[in-house]
Amino acid sequence: QIGAFGVPIEGRALAQCVLDLYAPLAHGLGLDELEETLSRDDRLMPSLEGLALRLRFPDEYRMIEEWMLKEEGLFGRTLRRCLGEVRRALEKDAHFASLASFHVNGRVKSVFSLVKKLLRQRGRSRMDLRAEAVKDLLALEVIVTPDPNAEAPDNPSW
Repeated sequence: QIGAFGVPIEGRALAQCVLDLYAPLAHGLGLDELEETLSRDDRLMPSLEGLALRLRFPDEYRMIEEWMLKEEGLFGRTLRRCLGEVRRALEKDAHFASLASFHVNGRVKSVFSLVKKLLRQRGRSRMDLRAEAVKDLLALEVIVTPDPNAEAPDNPSW
């Protein structure tokens, strides 16, 4: 029997099984950590979860995917601006610079993570089911490497 968007009912059931059982099991076994050495396109976990989510929740997935494609330029500009501001603020702090070095990374979150977030918001209100209701689209990471030879101040203000 064929369900929504030509996806067989069995396919949707299998997708739900992947989301509920196989993906969490793979995470628990550490497969996602092993994949950090692979390129983004060669990783199994995001594609496994993404395909399952696309099959199980086609409306929500398509809505987020189309919205992210439409707003891709804005997200990229915003991410670059945020990265620049964080870097400048850390570089300007002389106390921090004397104690450690840093590296700032950032990314636009994936369609998969945004669809998961949107689905968690289900039932709150109809406004929460719009793509624009998702607030945390960008992820920033600051990696701080302490200088082993630096002396910590006696009375730090922080």
